[in-house]
Formats: sequence, structure tokens, C-alpha cells
Amino acid sequence: MITSERKFGVEIEFYCDTKAQQKRISDRINLVEDGSIRHVPYSAEYVSPILQGSDGEKEIQNACEIIKKNGGRAENIAMSVHVHMDGKIDNNEMFESVEKPSSYKLMFRISNKLLKHMGEGSLLKLLENRTILSDEIEQTVFEGVTHLSFSKLKTLPVKNFTYIYVKDSDRFNWLRNMMYFYTQYSQVMEDIVSTSRRFGNMYCIPLGDSFDLPDIEAVKNEEELLKLWYKETNTGGHYNDSRYHNVNFHSYWDRTGTIEIRSHGGTIDPNKILLWVKLHQKIADKLEDLTLDKVKATNSNLHLSFLEFIEEPLLQNYVKRLMGYYSGIKIR
Repeated sequence: MITSERKFGVEIEFYCDTKAQQKRISDRINLVEDGSIRHVPYSAEYVSPILQGSDGEKEIQNACEIIKKNGGRAENIAMSVHVHMDGKIDNNEMFESVEKPSSYKLMFRISNKLLKHMGEGSLLKLLENRTILSDEIEQTVFEGVTHLSFSKLKTLPVKNFTYIYVKDSDRFNWLRNMMYFYTQYSQVMEDIVSTSRRFGNMYCIPLGDSFDLPDIEAVKNEEELLKLWYKETNTGGHYNDSRYHNVNFHSYWDRTGTIEIRSHGGTIDPNKILLWVKLHQKIADKLEDLTLDKVKATNSNLHLSFLEFIEEPLLQNYVKRLMGYYSGIKIR
């Protein structure tokens, strides 16, 4: 079923009748607590590792089987499934410099003396853990590291330090395409999910309720898009209120580099989950190389335009079934 190479992640909310059932499941797969379902007794959320391709498909099938066999259920209207579409690409450019380059972000600075003794392995380990605070690194990992930051340098470099810079691969076009697409088809996204995930659900607000297409079209770079998403307010914190849209971009800028689709109702049926993954992988993949003009709806009937965009007959039939079942919309 999963044919795209795009990495993904899945969060499955469920509940049990007893604590013993929940414990048996937690002994086998990764479970976390979730505040939105805390009021449901013996509830939990399965959080997958980073998944890809057929191996990822098998992981979801296995997790659902474990939940089912041990008494897990998802019928309660509070339950949902969240899917993360990977937005990162792996060709970031990185180099050392004693100058302050334009358009590059500082990853960290390190004393030249320490750099000579670190070795390539230690340096790579440090680069892989960019979110660790500098004082934590100084105390526990690499003595002498004096700065770690994603922000642009505001002062010129000083002597006796080597500066490691990174230029992120440009994701602006894809991010704007994604935001425009899901805002444009906001009503379609509402019409293909259960009533528990719409009609004022505070955890999956439609993008169309918060953003206007001309404003998205007007942004010229990722910084402007970020300001639009956060309404020029504070961007910090994992639980920033902006994350509670049905399509969540906060997860991309916060830490994970993913776009989170939050609007699927609760289920532990792996086929339903994987079809949902496949649908949004298709959308994310198609939006990689399109100009914004090609993203705009080609038909005044947005439901038909959405079906034309996804092209693949399997997914078209899947979406038609969802439209018919949840909203009584029939498209031949």
C-alpha cells in the first residue's frame, strides 16, 4: 500500500477497560499520555518511530494488532489518529568559516583548540544533537563549547573560535504549497472526516477558519510564512496554540520538521490508517515541485478538484467513500 519514500509517523489514541490491559500493551509498544484524552479511563497514545515504506506499513499493522489483542479500543469520540508527513530533505550545506557569511545560520562556535581534539565522530555527534542547550553541552558533553544557536549571528566572529554554519535546503515553496492547498481545500478536509473531528473541535481547527488564500499567496519567503502562521505572536513552546489546527505547521518549525495531519477520527484499523497516510503522502509529494499557480483549484467544485489533484484511482475511490459516508456527498 505505501509506495512513497517519504518518511512518516503515526500517533494512535485508544483506551482499555482495565489498567492491566493498558500495561500489557505498554510492555510491547511505545505509549505516552495525552492531555486531550486524559478524561477517558485507561487511555493512552501509541507514538510510532520514524517510518518509511513497506517496513513502516508493517510497523503500523503490528502496533494495531497488539492494541486489539490486548483489549484496546478507539470508539470513544475523543480518540483520534494523527499522521506526520516528513518535510525535511537531507542535502543541507555545512561548512567552517572565520567570516560571517550572509544567508547562513550559525550552528555553533567552538574553540579551535577543542576542535582539534574532538575528532570527526564527536563533531558529528554534536551536530546530530543541535537542540541541546550550550550550557548542557559544556557541563556534560564537550567542555569548551561556548555557543549553540540556529539564529543568525548579530556580531562578527571573534578570534580563536571556529564557526560551523549551515544553510538549510530551501523548503519555502513546499511549505507555502502545503499551507495553500490545505487552506483551499479546508471544506473538503472537513467533509472526509467524522463529526467528532469537526464542528468546533478545539483540537483540529480548519485552516480555512484562520487563514486567507491571498495572504498565503502574498508571502515571499519562509520567514514571512512563519509570521503568518503564528500571527506574528510568540512562536515558542511545544504546546503553542497554533498546533491545534487540523493541519499543523507548528510541528515543522517547533522541532520535528513534519507537517501533522490531525483530523482523522479514532481507529485501530491499520488499513484505514495506512490509506490516510498514503493520501497525504501523495499530496505532499505532488506539492514538492509545483508552482503555486498549479496548486490552485482547477474546478469551481472543490470536491471534484481535490479528486482530480490526487489522480490515483485507489485514493480517488477512497476519498469518494469518505465524502459519501461522512457528508452524503456523491461524486461519480
